[in-house]
Amino acid sequence: MKNTRDDQDRRNLLGPGFILSGIFLLGFFLLRLVLAVWVHGMLETGFFVWARTLWVGIRLDLLAALLLSFPVALGLGVLPARLWQGRVGVSLLRAAFFLGLFLFLFIGTTEVAFFDEFNARFNYIAVDYLLFPTEVAGNIWQSYPVLWILVGVGFLAGVIFFFTHRSLECGLRQSAGWTAKLLILHGVLLVILWLTTPLSSLSVSQNRVQNEVASNGVLTFFQALLTNDLNYDAFYKTLDKGEALRRTKRLLAESEEGPPLEGAPNPLERSLHEDGTISRPNFVIIVEESFGASFTGVLGGRSDGITPSFDRLSKEGLLFTRFYATGSRTVRGLEAILCGFPPIPGVSILKRSKSENVFTLADVVKARGYETLFVYGGRGIFDGMGSFMRANGFDRFIEQKDFKAPVFTTAWGVSDEDIFQRGLEEFEQFHSQGKPFLSMVLTVSNHKPYTYPAGRIDLDPLRRKREHAVKYADWALGQFFDAAQSKGFFKNTIFVVIGDHGARVYGADFIPIHSYEVPFLIYAPFLVKPGRVDTLASSMDVAPTLVGLTDWTIQSVFFGRDLFDVPSGEGYALLQHDRDVGFLRGDRLAVYRPDKSATVYLYDRQEFRFHLAEPDSGDDDLVNDGAALYQTAYELYDQRRLRLKNGRMN
Repeated sequence: MKNTRDDQDRRNLLGPGFILSGIFLLGFFLLRLVLAVWVHGMLETGFFVWARTLWVGIRLDLLAALLLSFPVALGLGVLPARLWQGRVGVSLLRAAFFLGLFLFLFIGTTEVAFFDEFNARFNYIAVDYLLFPTEVAGNIWQSYPVLWILVGVGFLAGVIFFFTHRSLECGLRQSAGWTAKLLILHGVLLVILWLTTPLSSLSVSQNRVQNEVASNGVLTFFQALLTNDLNYDAFYKTLDKGEALRRTKRLLAESEEGPPLEGAPNPLERSLHEDGTISRPNFVIIVEESFGASFTGVLGGRSDGITPSFDRLSKEGLLFTRFYATGSRTVRGLEAILCGFPPIPGVSILKRSKSENVFTLADVVKARGYETLFVYGGRGIFDGMGSFMRANGFDRFIEQKDFKAPVFTTAWGVSDEDIFQRGLEEFEQFHSQGKPFLSMVLTVSNHKPYTYPAGRIDLDPLRRKREHAVKYADWALGQFFDAAQSKGFFKNTIFVVIGDHGARVYGADFIPIHSYEVPFLIYAPFLVKPGRVDTLASSMDVAPTLVGLTDWTIQSVFFGRDLFDVPSGEGYALLQHDRDVGFLRGDRLAVYRPDKSATVYLYDRQEFRFHLAEPDSGDDDLVNDGAALYQTAYELYDQRRLRLKNGRMN
């Protein structure tokens, strides 16, 4: 009986590499089916697009399966047989196989959750999160029934192990010659697929979510890991450098502007003579985590009243009604709001290595003797926020460790009410000392796991719903302003309430623009008249617009524009999604991809989405203007020239 089984084992022609590849391939295919069902309402229904989706998907899955299994096959192939043929060796081999199955299934489960949040496979956001396991692991533990998920994944891994481990062990019992042939075949197939699969251009349709379903999360993750610090010139549409600079200067020209400064390291440095009437205001910029316009009654049209405080404030302030975040991460919002900087492809400049001397709004006010303060409820190490702010104009950075006995804490930091209370104390102290100040306040509570202290709002915190967290964040915002009105600094302070980005990415467009709509409110009852501004704009316009309220003359290298000087029909917005970037002007959107291509889309107001645009005489200017802004921004960053001629005022 034993000899018969051995003979059957030896007739197994598959080595461990191909057995593992088969398991991975089946897993990837089933995951794709799950994702397709999960977002079926966003997908196309035609036969040919689905045939292409499956063809591209299987091709990518096979590449990923061969890529994952080859190191294992190579390692087992070169190890002496005596290491795994004994009892201890077999036990270790089986344990490693079970652990590998467990991790593979757990990562697949994680990808489903990621897809639900971002309508995308693992991308640069997943890479960023992996760098900060404290926040991410804590968030996962607080947001999901982790123990039950682990039990379920373990059970499924055990079932697969039971039915496949003998085949894997049989595959190891080949002759050395046959094992070598299998390894060579494995390697050849891997190289052929690698060389013939252009990962950057395997689109199956103009539907972004359809392309994501067709993709493979393992490949997109490693692609993001290797291209996180993208070189714009190497991957995206470029112009002659002189033309790019001329177009950029024309786009940034303002009505009250002096000539470019001669000899400045940054060719965009210019003198701006602001025509506002406020001489020495304080500035408090409240950046609300994940605060999309869709949550509000005043912008999103919601009738359930989850943002009563913001809706009330908007009637007393200056509200910008067609305003977009530049990206889907907090650091994108910060670089745009503070630096007036475009969202160049790859990661934010807050996380890049050449950002130690970047011109910010903090530099503008410090030149006039202001104190500068950043108040954040989380850890300053997260996304490099603390180091960037300290290196670029902020005197102090308050973070999670600086809060004593907070009311409530999640994986992302202390509660919004703790953050606002600390802000009130700091602002009142500045006022008592007669010091004007700029402060940025970054909240954290509107984030998974959506928990907050009981008794604050009329919704159950145990249900952990996004809308409940939004209402709590709005409650804390209202409490802050109610308290601030009685403080000495209030009358001379310009407050800003702005979303760093939308709550989640949704939609089939390559730039899913509705998920980028955020509120931008200037609130200063004693300084700024209430009203509405309909000019198309983005977060990079905040700093120059705030300075535009003053009567100052400043030197500037902001890419953003003072929206008070921009005619309503001449606004535009720059946006980044994954490795695509866009330039929106009017109803036409130019999307630039890392294969040097640029495609123009037209907004369909009936379907509320973008479609491929018919050629228009203005498309060349649209495409070239956007490319000029991104190209010039990347060049100045890369050459460390995002600064003034006279440096930073300390």
